[in-house]
Amino acid sequence: MKKMGYWLDNARWISFPQSLLPGLVAFTLAWLEHRGAGFNAVLGLLAVAAGVLLHFGMNLFDDYFDYRYKKSGTRTVQAAQGIRARIGKCPYLKDEGGASTLRELGLACVGFCLAAAALGVVIGFYRGLSVWYVAAAGALIGLEYSAPPLRLSYHGLGELVIGLLFGPVLMAGVYVSACGAWSFSVLFLSVPIGLLVTNIVYTHSVIDYAADRAMGKRTFAGVLKRPGAMLAGSFLFTLLPFLIVACGVASGYLSPWYLLVWGLLPRATGLLYAVVVFMRDPQRELPLSWWARPVQMWDQIKEAGIEWFMIRWLAARNLLMFFALVLIAAAVAGVVFK
Repeated sequence: MKKMGYWLDNARWISFPQSLLPGLVAFTLAWLEHRGAGFNAVLGLLAVAAGVLLHFGMNLFDDYFDYRYKKSGTRTVQAAQGIRARIGKCPYLKDEGGASTLRELGLACVGFCLAAAALGVVIGFYRGLSVWYVAAAGALIGLEYSAPPLRLSYHGLGELVIGLLFGPVLMAGVYVSACGAWSFSVLFLSVPIGLLVTNIVYTHSVIDYAADRAMGKRTFAGVLKRPGAMLAGSFLFTLLPFLIVACGVASGYLSPWYLLVWGLLPRATGLLYAVVVFMRDPQRELPLSWWARPVQMWDQIKEAGIEWFMIRWLAARNLLMFFALVLIAAAVAGVVFK
């Protein structure tokens, strides 16, 4: 258990709402739409767990291939040259002052992915080959995010791939696993969820743009290049999910309860403000607001000099987290108060 906890820390468990919450939205929809008609809570929760395990494996694979491609210490050199770079990405590796070897990291990557695959095999035994096809597609996309030959995160496609994987692909897989059927509702709601997942990684790439460019990593922010275009991307990924939900309600497809997500609009604009501030003045410090909490080890984060990064990343993560929780509450309310 101690070893598992060690690798969960290295896999950045703080990011797990990115996979857990989309899965729980799909699980809730399956439960509400198929109560007593083929719904299986165990299979649905196994699919949610598989998505989280795959997420952890992807995070570690990203470290593994980034480190093999260019040592993570490159960012420390960039910081010394005046580039505001997020340093200490792989502090657990021996070359970075940690206790683990690159081989041990590779084994941990495979371990998480094999655990996810094992759950997928169990689910597929009961739900059929369609679940295996979705799982195989998700695993392949996840691996090629950072692995050769495609290395999608190095060619401007990483953010979009992550949004697709943890939005429509994950939510479809959980929904089908839970009830053995398909519904347009889960696809409809997976789009705003996918956009907000994309926004987490995109916010990351915007504030890490200079460092990524210096090490030859071309993110979607790098494709856009110009500050104005990058800010337009932030506005699109942050605000479009609210518009999609509003359109769904206006068309009568979604319950008016889903408009509750608009209560999160001030937090969305707060995230945009933080990104705009960074684009105009990267050295300007922002306070840690209540919205970016909960966060552990803030003193260590400040000591590492990455609080400027974490404040914005946590704001993007929490926007997705509360958006998904409100969707769950709205779905339940739409049934209870129908």
